[in-house]
Amino acid sequence: MLQFTLAGFEIQHITENRTILLITARALTKTGVCPSCGEETSHVHSYYHRHPQDLPISGHQVQLILQMRRFRCLNRECARQTFALSLARITGFSPANQPFRSHFEQHRRRSERTSWFAVD
Repeated sequence: MLQFTLAGFEIQHITENRTILLITARALTKTGVCPSCGEETSHVHSYYHRHPQDLPISGHQVQLILQMRRFRCLNRECARQTFALSLARITGFSPANQPFRSHFEQHRRRSERTSWFAVD
């Protein structure tokens, strides 16, 4: 089984079969800052799932299921009632510019370095 971390998320479950690596994780962010008024809140409005696309790794199609929080802005003068944090804000990088694959690169390189052990 692959061992890895995903910045800003707690890995909940990993399922691996011959062709698919399914990773379920939840966001660790406990608070959010309203993008309209700048007020910080920890009041969770609801939860939703994101399914960002990723490149295959080690011959497996990667399917990510990320549980995200939608926060409620408690500022009565703010026009925005709810908001969600972007993946870039939680992870510290933009998935459009740097795929989640980067988190798995260290494992892949380690596998390539040790693959000669399995060869006669």
